[in-house]
Amino acid sequence: MKTLLSILITIHGLIHLMGFFKAFELGSFPALTLPISRISGIWWLLAGLLFIAAVILRWVAPDYWWLPGTGAVLVSQVLIIQYWQDAKFGTVANVILLIASITGYAHHQLALKIQKERSQLLAVQERLSAPQIPDELPDPVKKWLKYTGIEDRQPVQTVYLTQQVRMKSKPGQSGWYQGNADQYFTLDPPAFHWAVEIALNPIISLSGRDQFSKGQGDMLIKAGSVIPIVSVSNIPKLNQASMQRYLAEIVWFPWAVRGPCISWTSVDDHTAQATMSYQGMTGSGTFTFSDQGEFKRFTAMRYKDVDDNAEPLEWIIDVLESKTMNGIRVPVKMSVSWRIDHELWTWLELEITGIHYDIGNQIL
Repeated sequence: MKTLLSILITIHGLIHLMGFFKAFELGSFPALTLPISRISGIWWLLAGLLFIAAVILRWVAPDYWWLPGTGAVLVSQVLIIQYWQDAKFGTVANVILLIASITGYAHHQLALKIQKERSQLLAVQERLSAPQIPDELPDPVKKWLKYTGIEDRQPVQTVYLTQQVRMKSKPGQSGWYQGNADQYFTLDPPAFHWAVEIALNPIISLSGRDQFSKGQGDMLIKAGSVIPIVSVSNIPKLNQASMQRYLAEIVWFPWAVRGPCISWTSVDDHTAQATMSYQGMTGSGTFTFSDQGEFKRFTAMRYKDVDDNAEPLEWIIDVLESKTMNGIRVPVKMSVSWRIDHELWTWLELEITGIHYDIGNQIL
């Protein structure tokens, strides 16, 4: 889509240069039957240059291409109205480019919102103090912590990771939507901020974020960064679901098991239940480990929806692959499923492509 739009803008911009060339008698253009003054020719040149600038920024500074793009469309359409007989079909291209520019502006505004929220999240940090593995932890959890390799590492406070994701929106969907996401965590206070962009097709994408901060969940998903699809925040069912998501994802930063918000109960030699209590909310889940101490599965009764009639469903995370990243053994490929009417529906597969610890207040 990015390439096709760039080609359209380029062709549209070059066509505008024809008006400049005719005005200054720099060539013969039989398709342009109306006379063009030199002043109008300068405006045709300006529109063409703005379109070309938009193409360049589309690739080198994609957050800002809409600025010259919008200006180019406005100048272009005024000229098209003046020279309607020759230029009327350019309106079709301008409508397409105006929609793209509005989407680009909305995407930029969403990116600014995400950056501001992340800066606020990273600005509030404390540091876990105890590097040792507490004796009161269940044996499977202690074995897992040794397996991860954090014994000789000082606790971290912030985490940043990048993901490739494959997602389905409903049971029965055959194909997968592809996308990319990145996520920030703080350990004390416990919080996360996840941003994602999913391509639904070559034209439409979903952009949004999911966050857990100060004990509250907040989810915002928009089509084309413009049309809200999901916008919900600080509802008890969402708050608990967000807390359980944080709890499940501590497997990427195992130091969090020492945090004051999480308590553990042994179930058997391979299983332990964790309960997180924070800001008056409680959520729990069950971790399963292999004989060697590798984390293999997380399950919880979790809310999929947050309406009044919603009931918790079994939420299952399975590990497909683990490896050492940045010195810590973590799961890097996982599948996420819901059990709906006794049927298992896998709606998400993700792969960790990068992970960074102790980034401080830095937005990567």
